[in-house]
Amino acid sequence: GIKILTPDVNLSEPHFTAKDVRFQPNRKTERGVPWIRIGLLQVKGLTQAAIKKILKKREDRPFESLEDFSVRVKPSYREVENLIRCGAFDSFGYTRPQHLWRLKLIYEKLKNSDEVMFSGVVRTVSRSTGLPPPVPRVDYPLEKKLRDELELMELTAEKHPLWIYKGALKAHAKKVGKFIHARDLKRHKGKQITMVGWMITTRRVKTKRGEMMQFLSCEDLTGTFECVLFSDVYKRNAHLIRNRGPYIIVGKVEDDFGHTPVTVEKLAVLGTSEKQGKFLTFI
Repeated sequence: GIKILTPDVNLSEPHFTAKDVRFQPNRKTERGVPWIRIGLLQVKGLTQAAIKKILKKREDRPFESLEDFSVRVKPSYREVENLIRCGAFDSFGYTRPQHLWRLKLIYEKLKNSDEVMFSGVVRTVSRSTGLPPPVPRVDYPLEKKLRDELELMELTAEKHPLWIYKGALKAHAKKVGKFIHARDLKRHKGKQITMVGWMITTRRVKTKRGEMMQFLSCEDLTGTFECVLFSDVYKRNAHLIRNRGPYIIVGKVEDDFGHTPVTVEKLAVLGTSEKQGKFLTFI
């Protein structure tokens, strides 16, 4: 029930910020919608120097447009592009593709004019009609936005990252049957189950025999769960665990004094396409 907000060049702090607006009865439009806003430090490729300048410049006045931001902060092209792709300019009224198109025009002007002249041009443009938007007015599909956010921030705002893989999950479920949800693990104690998990953390340890084993903390759309890869399974699957997944996990649900970890028997990385989902094989 907590809304996750994308970064915003006028509102984000360096770190994550949060607000529980349920305790502000005078703010009717926000009542009952607590939120967490993603911080600027989460955006890949955005330097500490750029973040400091963003915070300093907006103390004078908020940024009015992409043009205004580019002139006052003077970030690199890549920094602005990354901010656009993760939603930091969404509040300015243009779609992300439109902002990327405008960015090209802005930096072409920067190349072909001195800073003083360009600043004057931008100040005039940003306070009037601005650069013309591309026609037609289109936006990226949600899946594209989530992929960009995942690439640039290692998290997504509007939907869980597993939403991106819904096609492959659906195809794989047709082949092997329904996935067991994390919230239902207690009902499957002692049984072999198949789950899908997005990795949160991982930890490797040595056994008494000096062999490596691995623990995974994962989540699906219903909750979190723990996975244990004993040494024999670890040897076969360690090379697959390179990122957050998602992973298809086959294993046995254990009963550990009320806790229900999954002892992994098979592990596979799920692809994003239906074709990859249909022909997924385990090691």
